[in-house]
Amino acid sequence: MYTTHPIRSNNPTNPVEYRMTQLNGWKMTGNPDAFRQGATAFRNARDWAKGEREALIIAANNRVPGDRSLTMESSAEGRLSSSNETD
Repeated sequence: MYTTHPIRSNNPTNPVEYRMTQLNGWKMTGNPDAFRQGATAFRNARDWAKGEREALIIAANNRVPGDRSLTMESSAEGRLSSSNETD
């Protein structure tokens, strides 16, 4: 499992670079305990990312003036779709 984070670049034309860092690793076929640990870490990371994504969408929607009926919904597959409700 990896994380990606921004760092300051030495290149003046590109002030930000991104680094990928390994957090941990689990062999999913080794034994039941390793599988459970890996699956749990994956689910926890997925749930955390969903909460962060939803918080960012709410913050962005609060910054946009005008029509609030346009919302972004994420599906279980991770695709975004927009829905515009009119009554």
